[in-house]
Amino acid sequence: MCVVASRTWPGINKPGGVGRITRLHYDGSSSLSSTVTHVDVLYPVEHTREKRVAVEWLEVKDIVNETVVLGTKGRGGTGRCTRCGSLRRD
Repeated sequence: MCVVASRTWPGINKPGGVGRITRLHYDGSSSLSSTVTHVDVLYPVEHTREKRVAVEWLEVKDIVNETVVLGTKGRGGTGRCTRCGSLRRD
């Protein structure tokens, strides 16, 4: 996963956002030490894709080591009634 920075100025309207890298484009040198210069990105939320985004606009996220907190925070945190299924407040 990656976060693409917004690129909006006169003549350019590319909002960026959270996406998945689908392809890497290298600098064209034939050596083993060629570097990645551009990537193709798929934005799953907007169902769009963008080709050849420069790596300067990317921030790569490590989602494997991130902690995910699940629960009902903000909803009272007590869950549902076992008898009728409504949200409990006690």
